[in-house]
Amino acid sequence: TKSGIKNGTTATTADGYVEYQFTNDGPVTRDLYYQADIGTEVDVLKTNGWTLKWQYDGNLVLYQNGVAKWASNTQNKGTALRFQGDGNLVIYNNGVAVWNSDTPNNHHNGKGGRKLVLTPAGSLFITDQDGNVIWQGH
Repeated sequence: TKSGIKNGTTATTADGYVEYQFTNDGPVTRDLYYQADIGTEVDVLKTNGWTLKWQYDGNLVLYQNGVAKWASNTQNKGTALRFQGDGNLVIYNNGVAVWNSDTPNNHHNGKGGRKLVLTPAGSLFITDQDGNVIWQGH
């Protein structure tokens, strides 16, 4: 079954974690459902004063109460943000990758990124299908 997440939508678990899962448990052979393009500003994840924001200028930034704490440093370089089917979170500039989380399946024994997580304490990470952290942004 195909499903999607509307821009700006957040989901909070009972323990306060904000969590998006962009795939099913089976193999994925195409880009996953989350994508943001240049010219849009989207709060990708938001919890407890922390916001992961895809900015108009193509930069992915983690803010704590409006103060930048981490960034992809792709301002004026990124045109699209994608959490791909291979588990890699990538920022593209006109089809050319300019930043990535280095979490594709082939780099992690067939277990690439499956969840992008932002905790109430501001930890930003990607987990594999077993819940192991395979990338830490902040």
